[in-house]
Amino acid sequence: KSLEAFLGESLPEQFELGKASFSAVLMAVELEGRLRWCYLPPAWLYRTPQDIKRVFEGAVAQAVNKIEEALDVFQLKAHTSQPASLRAAIDVGAAPGSWASYLAQVAQVVVAVDPAELAPAVAALPAVRHIRLNSRDPGISAAVTRALAPCGGVADLVVCDMNMHPGQACEVVASMLPFLRPGGHVIMTMKMHGIGRDRSAAFDKLRAYFDGELEGHQWVWLLGNTKYEATYKATKRTQPLTTTQPVPAPTTNGAQGASAQS
Repeated sequence: KSLEAFLGESLPEQFELGKASFSAVLMAVELEGRLRWCYLPPAWLYRTPQDIKRVFEGAVAQAVNKIEEALDVFQLKAHTSQPASLRAAIDVGAAPGSWASYLAQVAQVVVAVDPAELAPAVAALPAVRHIRLNSRDPGISAAVTRALAPCGGVADLVVCDMNMHPGQACEVVASMLPFLRPGGHVIMTMKMHGIGRDRSAAFDKLRAYFDGELEGHQWVWLLGNTKYEATYKATKRTQPLTTTQPVPAPTTNGAQGASAQS
């Protein structure tokens, strides 16, 4: 209301505030002196269109937009003129490989964990090491250790864009935390259903679940997120907190986990 009053006093007399038709919506965010923007038809207000043009030619899925934006927003990406800024990254639930393909541009080694196939173009990238196992399979620990051997056995980043409720995805991410170096980062898409944009309750549960090992918890709405998503980021503690009892994974409230593909 205060903004409406300010605009009413500031605009010339020929402008009239109230319901009006418009042809487009321009969403813009200033970040470190740069401007990120998204141009939408009015029917798509408050949501990201699924058929928006991909940022990167040849990307195997539109999900690549989210990881590119997340690394930029959280200041984890070097400029394109610089060499790879990350030694190693783990993409859990990687298939078909859009996040892994982008990470291969900024990391020396990308460990893509998913029993499903990667797109042939992604699997052929020199930096990508595809482990066709589930995160709970008995051989996963040894396989990830071998894949990370060129980088000292640890990763700088663990990411997850799996199409499942955060209550399930957090357990998958937790299985990769032993391979994340202290000071390394976690980026995870929180995928939820229902109405409303307030996801603070889900974020609080994630923070409680990970707080023993992670700190600096954040969640943001990226331009690349759909209206059912938010992006979570945290950093691995140098020393884990001591707890008297483990915190259970956030409840899924009856939601069914979908395919692990991005």
